Amino acid sequence: MSFPGSGNTWVRHIIETLTGYHTTSVYCDRTLQPVFKAECDTSDYYNKSIVVKTHKLASCSEWTRAVVIIRDPLHAIRGEYQRLRSKSHTGYVDSEN
Repeated sequence: MSFPGSGNTWVRHIIETLTGYHTTSVYCDRTLQPVFKAECDTSDYYNKSIVVKTHKLASCSEWTRAVVIIRDPLHAIRGEYQRLRSKSHTGYVDSEN
């Protein structure tokens, strides 16, 4: 669970790369499907995923364990701003815009 912009997508990528296990999300972000094979899949992958991304504290009641991602709030807000403005998880918005 993390605040938007905290690096959740990056952490999921590291987990999948290092372990080979799928990660998924309570959201369905189709732009992430080429990278995360279990993204938008609610079948067996969802139940067998090593990590399930969420930003909602209420959705955590389904699980008995959690990975909490903590980032400096100002950096997280800037990261979420970058994502929203660039419409990309890896995009960048020039500081003058």
